[in-house]
Amino acid sequence: MLDFPAFVEWLRQQHSRTIAWKTQNQYFSPSIYDPDIPNPKGRKRGKVNIVGSLGIWLDNDGGVFSPEQFAVLFPILQFVATNTYTTTSTRRKYRLVISTDSLMSSEVYELIAKHIVARIAEVCPDHGFDIGKLHAASMLLLPCQAKQSGASFFQVYDDPSSKPFSVPEWVRAAILAEKEPEPFRVAPPVDDSEKQRRIEKVRTKWRNGCHDEGHDYTPFYKLGLSLMGYCRCDEAETRSILSNEASYSHNPKGRLKQIDDIIEGAREKIKSAAE
Repeated sequence: MLDFPAFVEWLRQQHSRTIAWKTQNQYFSPSIYDPDIPNPKGRKRGKVNIVGSLGIWLDNDGGVFSPEQFAVLFPILQFVATNTYTTTSTRRKYRLVISTDSLMSSEVYELIAKHIVARIAEVCPDHGFDIGKLHAASMLLLPCQAKQSGASFFQVYDDPSSKPFSVPEWVRAAILAEKEPEPFRVAPPVDDSEKQRRIEKVRTKWRNGCHDEGHDYTPFYKLGLSLMGYCRCDEAETRSILSNEASYSHNPKGRLKQIDDIIEGAREKIKSAAE
């Protein structure tokens, strides 16, 4: 878990810097990279090189949605809001740094960041957040004093009721918020032949889906939900099938790490459906 007070102090130190030009600032990434991981694009700092990300960073380029409104919409989140270099007293540009309780893969980072901005867009379409920087390989300028005198700000939201967001909980919320072609349902018991037919159906759908980088996290999650709900597989069967199907992903190791959370999510949905 991120040491939030220590991290806030580091951000505050960066924010105290005064620079003459934006180009004098330094870049920062929310992720840790392994340059030795093979990258098809020949890069050393691409999404495939990320071994973990901590915290969600969102850039706002001057929309009408304020940090104060973010705190109202997400009252339990710990975060920092700080100006960017080009902010002015009449056009606030800022960055949000949101605390998380654990490291995330690049896929999880992007899934959650997009979900947060989608939630904001529901209440404020002209929010101003840069949707091009919702991935974990984004390079962001460090906090500093604003060019315009008196326009700087550094706000910490960490009252006793706030906390780092739970990565597994937000992953489930993000996935369930997406439009599902087949709503989750717990089917009545079926005989073995019908069960195998259903397993083959959902497995084929998964295999024929898009497996490009960053595109099969959610389909794999839905495969697990379908196995336990629609196909009536038990947890052991579901784990076995998912372990085999992970090989069809562009990121098999990532899919294998996802299985425990999928089963937990399906278990909760089955319990809710029975109540």
